[in-house]
Amino acid sequence: MNSRYTKSEAKTSILVVDDDKLTRTTIKRVLEKSGYLVSTVESGEKAIEFCLKSLPNLILLDLMMPGLDGYDTCKGLRTIADHKLLPIIILTGLDDIESIDKAFESGSTDFITKPLNWPLLLQRIRYSLRTRELFQELNDTQKKLSKVHSMARIGYWELDGDSYTVTFFDETKFLLGFNKNTCSLDELLFHTNKTEADKIRSCIGETLKSNTPYTLDHSFTNQHGVKLTLRQQGELTERHGKKIIVGTLQDITERKQAEEKIHFHRFYDQETSLPNKDHLQMQINSIVENNSHDKLTAIVNLSFDKLRSIGSTIGKDFINQFLKISAERILTKIPQIYEVSRISTTTFGFLINNMTNIDQVENICSQLIHLFREPVCIDDHEYHSTLSIGLTTYPGDKDTANLLNNASTAQKLCIADGGSRYLFYSKIMNDNSIKLISLETNMRNATTDNEFIAFFQPQVHTLDNKVNGMEALCRWIKPDGTIIYPDKFIPLAEETGIILEIDKNILFQSCHFARDLQKQSIGNIRVGVNLSAMQFTDTNLLTTIKDALYESDLDPQYLELEITESIAMTDVNYAIDTLKKIRDMGIKTSMDDFGTGYSSLSYLQKLPLDTLKIDQSFIRPIGPNAENSEIVRAIIAMGRSLNMYLIAEGAEEGYHYQLLQELGCDEVQGYHFSKPLAKEDFINYIKNHDHDI
Repeated sequence: MNSRYTKSEAKTSILVVDDDKLTRTTIKRVLEKSGYLVSTVESGEKAIEFCLKSLPNLILLDLMMPGLDGYDTCKGLRTIADHKLLPIIILTGLDDIESIDKAFESGSTDFITKPLNWPLLLQRIRYSLRTRELFQELNDTQKKLSKVHSMARIGYWELDGDSYTVTFFDETKFLLGFNKNTCSLDELLFHTNKTEADKIRSCIGETLKSNTPYTLDHSFTNQHGVKLTLRQQGELTERHGKKIIVGTLQDITERKQAEEKIHFHRFYDQETSLPNKDHLQMQINSIVENNSHDKLTAIVNLSFDKLRSIGSTIGKDFINQFLKISAERILTKIPQIYEVSRISTTTFGFLINNMTNIDQVENICSQLIHLFREPVCIDDHEYHSTLSIGLTTYPGDKDTANLLNNASTAQKLCIADGGSRYLFYSKIMNDNSIKLISLETNMRNATTDNEFIAFFQPQVHTLDNKVNGMEALCRWIKPDGTIIYPDKFIPLAEETGIILEIDKNILFQSCHFARDLQKQSIGNIRVGVNLSAMQFTDTNLLTTIKDALYESDLDPQYLELEITESIAMTDVNYAIDTLKKIRDMGIKTSMDDFGTGYSSLSYLQKLPLDTLKIDQSFIRPIGPNAENSEIVRAIIAMGRSLNMYLIAEGAEEGYHYQLLQELGCDEVQGYHFSKPLAKEDFINYIKNHDHDI
């Protein structure tokens, strides 16, 4: 499992409280792979004992446990830390509203149902921790400013119940920007809107009539034109037989802004300001909780088929702009859709409410597909992208806990079927499950039958045009000769753990082939092998490498092991330690796909690397006259300053190779020279290779 996390997240501590050992162990393993420091206890009593000694940053708490159950444990924990300082996420197999309400009343901040949806759990944890950090930041800020602004933030006033004359104290005058001590109630309410003014009058009237205290928040524009949010409190007293309302006005503008900021961070996408997945899920939950079956609601997952590939060339800012324009187009042209959420990098989610039949939903989906037959225009350029739409319906879909996931499943199958269409989850659910099970079974058999074969792509040295190296790439070749490429099987292989066996086979094949080339006097050609995230973190990694070298009799200097930036940044300290051990074995180390991840120059200097591989996404856009070559120039210059060997991927044209030669890149690979080749074809390529490229 790969996940990007910051340096601060690496120190984030989480306590898992569950009486089931398997559940505790599984959660601990998943969270540790995401960079968290995880402790576990098996009971509520031990959880409270643990927190009295050391308070974690977040707690995952099972609801049903023997002894002190989750409800009472949560209450006990709240005597130690409040909601702002300690997020508590309830893990429960219960899905009835009363149990969830009881959990919140006990002090939980969020909940997730079992069986656990791991991506959803990680997302809930991130948002809970982000909210906690924001509260902490705001709390620190308020403490620093409290002494300076305490007198300016709260003021006192009185209202004469007969004349409706308001008297101010000095603090209130300063707060409101008034230069006088009294005014009429009408004059004061002139500075707020009519609706709120009427509400204030109603509260005052009720207090004078029935001695009912009141508290309300309202807007106010002071004499300086500053817009404030005030909290007004009032209660009745008598003085010399006259009814007087005494009260306070507190400036809560900053608090309201902070609450809005927290709300925005939790429920809105930071890059586009569109609602996010949590916001959409909240809407879905509300519909299910209201349990209204009078109308049909469609839960829609819409992706732009070509946006990810376009964005990989142009950049993330382009994707954000594309999505904002597209959201506006949908909301403007299709009135039945009143809000669009961004639920992943290139995917929208939204609801179509108040439908009476499926035909209406299908008609809107057809409108959406037709709507994007027109290009999206950005900076005078036109971009075309078809849509893949997956959807499910409520109350048609009985799996209410997974409505959004079900729509996503339909959308993914829609993409696999070629896109530019829509599919209902209910129509494809069984077939999709069978396909996944079948693919996993076939993969397991393929590892036993040695169907995963290493192909090799040559890497040409720019000084003498000789093949100095080769990159090993995996292909699944079925008995009938059909070739399956990695994008079709790697995601499931990683999810199921089969990737470890595949990676091991490719490593052994690569070492043997490099040694065979030497034995046949074809050349001392270095072989680069990619390490997956799971393989890189495998405790048997170093042993596996040693076995591959020993069995093949390959000199370690002719093996280069490659990791991606995202793998390196998952746990920088682990990466540094492991790469150092690999280099100590005499093996070269390389960072693959450089420029597409999250590594900074400071971390790059710390990582024990020999080689930087410049990602093909930076090479392919380069034009015949060196257009779009600025990033490549910068990467090469940086690599040179760090004394690193440089290999560029994705050279498809002769002018790509020529430019990379001129810029001082050490080696180049790509279709300009050759596609990845089977062993026999690679040997023929070397024998026939033209050195005068």
